[in-house]
Amino acid sequence: MLTDPICKLPPSLVEAFNAWKAGARARVISLILETRPGDLANISDECHQVQTLDAGEVAIGRVLAV
Repeated sequence: MLTDPICKLPPSLVEAFNAWKAGARARVISLILETRPGDLANISDECHQVQTLDAGEVAIGRVLAV
Protein backbone atom coordinates (compact mmCIF):
# COMPACT_ATOMS: atom_id res chain seq x y z
CA MET A 1 0.00 0.00 0.00
CA LEU A 2 1.23 3.46 -0.81
CA THR A 3 -0.78 6.20 0.82
CA ASP A 4 -0.91 9.35 2.87
CA PRO A 5 -3.05 7.44 5.49
CA ILE A 6 -5.82 10.00 5.71
CA CYS A 7 -8.46 7.39 6.37
CA LYS A 8 -10.36 5.98 9.29
CA LEU A 9 -10.88 2.25 9.36
CA PRO A 10 -13.82 1.06 11.44
CA PRO A 11 -13.00 -1.85 13.78
CA SER A 12 -15.32 -4.18 11.84
CA LEU A 13 -13.42 -3.48 8.61
CA VAL A 14 -10.06 -4.01 10.32
CA GLU A 15 -11.28 -7.34 11.71
CA ALA A 16 -12.71 -8.51 8.38
CA PHE A 17 -9.62 -7.45 6.43
CA ASN A 18 -7.22 -9.08 8.87
CA ALA A 19 -9.29 -12.30 8.75
CA TRP A 20 -9.12 -12.26 4.95
CA LYS A 21 -5.39 -11.51 5.08
CA ALA A 22 -4.77 -14.47 7.38
CA GLY A 23 -6.88 -16.79 5.22
CA ALA A 24 -5.15 -15.66 2.03
CA ARG A 25 -1.75 -15.76 3.77
CA ALA A 26 -1.20 -12.25 2.46
CA ARG A 27 1.00 -9.53 3.89
CA VAL A 28 0.52 -5.78 3.73
CA ILE A 29 3.57 -3.55 3.62
CA SER A 30 2.64 0.13 3.69
CA LEU A 31 4.72 3.09 2.59
CA ILE A 32 3.44 6.12 4.46
CA LEU A 33 4.16 9.50 2.89
CA GLU A 34 5.34 12.24 5.27
CA THR A 35 3.16 11.31 8.25
CA ARG A 36 2.34 8.56 10.75
CA PRO A 37 0.60 5.32 9.75
CA GLY A 38 -2.63 6.08 11.58
CA ASP A 39 -5.25 3.35 11.21
CA LEU A 40 -3.17 1.58 8.55
CA ALA A 41 -0.99 0.24 11.34
CA ASN A 42 -3.95 -1.96 12.30
CA ILE A 43 -3.91 -3.81 8.97
CA SER A 44 -0.24 -3.58 7.96
CA ASP A 45 2.44 -6.12 8.73
CA GLU A 46 5.05 -3.41 8.19
CA CYS A 47 4.76 0.37 8.02
CA HIS A 48 7.57 2.47 6.59
CA GLN A 49 7.43 6.24 6.88
CA VAL A 50 9.11 7.94 3.91
CA GLN A 51 9.61 11.56 2.93
CA THR A 52 9.87 10.93 -0.82
CA LEU A 53 9.43 8.13 -3.33
CA ASP A 54 13.07 8.46 -4.29
CA ALA A 55 14.78 5.12 -4.96
CA GLY A 56 17.44 6.23 -2.47
CA GLU A 57 14.99 5.87 0.43
CA VAL A 58 15.85 2.64 2.26
CA ALA A 59 12.20 1.62 2.64
CA ILE A 60 11.51 2.19 -1.07
CA GLY A 61 14.39 -0.06 -2.02
CA ARG A 62 13.31 -2.74 0.44
CA VAL A 63 9.62 -2.73 -0.45
CA LEU A 64 9.94 -2.27 -4.20
CA ALA A 65 13.25 -4.10 -4.57
CA VAL A 66 14.87 -1.31 -6.62
